[in-house]
Amino acid sequence: MIWMQACVCFLVWIGYGVWMRSRNELLRRRFQGMSRRARTLYGSIGLIGGVIVLMAGLALVATTGGLEKDGLTLWAWPLVALLGLGFVHMQVMGAAALITQVQEEETLRRRPTSEHQQPSGSQMGGSALGGPQDPRETS
Repeated sequence: MIWMQACVCFLVWIGYGVWMRSRNELLRRRFQGMSRRARTLYGSIGLIGGVIVLMAGLALVATTGGLEKDGLTLWAWPLVALLGLGFVHMQVMGAAALITQVQEEETLRRRPTSEHQQPSGSQMGGSALGGPQDPRETS
């Protein structure tokens, strides 16, 4: 019974995640209007707080008799499904807040491309320990 309950919950959670993914442009616009500090706070609370809420809720279900030998009780199953939905929601929102922050930071940087430079020890054809730096440098 527990496997059937878990599979149904899993499908609901995945479906909600896919639906949230379809709203990514709306989420992006929503978070871009927030300050950097607010996005950092929102992202951290979403990612860390989601785990805390889920674990606390599952512990509550287990300690109040919601888990029996054959599976979840009739009242615990919808509660676990809602806890999972809350977890997915908080994870998506927290990740979206932090991702928009990183994307904004990347688009604001205007640095020239990096130039590849040889390390100072490679001009001698060996490493600091005296051996060849590259296995092909045997001559």
